[in-house]
Amino acid sequence: MYHEHPFDSHFEIGGGYTYHKLVRNNDGSWTTDDNNRVKFNLNVDPDYKDAIGGCNMSFKDSIARGYTHDKSDLDNVELTGFFNVHKPTKNDGIYLRGPCNHHDRSDHLGCEEFSYDCETNCNSLHEHSEVKHTKQSPNKYYDDPAGVKTIIPHIILAGHGWFGIKYVHMILSHDINHPKVKLEQWMNFNGDGKTWIKVNEVIDTRSYKWGPKAICAGKDYEVGAWGGPRMVYKWYREDVDFKWFSCRQIEPNLLKLI
Repeated sequence: MYHEHPFDSHFEIGGGYTYHKLVRNNDGSWTTDDNNRVKFNLNVDPDYKDAIGGCNMSFKDSIARGYTHDKSDLDNVELTGFFNVHKPTKNDGIYLRGPCNHHDRSDHLGCEEFSYDCETNCNSLHEHSEVKHTKQSPNKYYDDPAGVKTIIPHIILAGHGWFGIKYVHMILSHDINHPKVKLEQWMNFNGDGKTWIKVNEVIDTRSYKWGPKAICAGKDYEVGAWGGPRMVYKWYREDVDFKWFSCRQIEPNLLKLI
């Protein structure tokens, strides 16, 4: 995100939004003029519309091909943002999502609705904040079977001040018979952008039994081992300042050496 003029051909207002403009804060960060429904899309292809196959996207074909729109789709990706939550959040807090696809149908039943995300719940001034991973596939959200996790070290994020969230999506196996995806969430609690602590991770395989039975030409508990052209930031009914949004492709083989 270019901080002087955040919106460009790649970074845009997301669907279902209620705000009309961004408001610059005195410290250079941003907020929105309406916090009821805030959503941002980051598109690799500014002209992106539908996944290959559109509403009939095939999970089987997507795994075999490795992407859902174009070879430039994000597959191993790190999405980062910094937030200052002034009041307790609603719903499941701050969502970082992707790689995913655009979908126009109002019933949201198309298979291109598939995605993973990390959710950071900061909905209390008294109870410790929590995190979880979810899988959307399609029109339903399936929580990680490991459940919601309290952030360690314990922290109350509402009213805390600036903190960073880093969501990491890595495809560990493109094998159509044994796909494997690893998700991680890291947090920077003092807002300096330097000191990161991993607060959650999950490895998704079909044997992990996360999500629905076979749909969209996929198998039971399909694993999203393919790339997509879009990443998303989203929150509902919250008083949130934000800054330092960034997205980059990563090399998971290097992370294995750490």
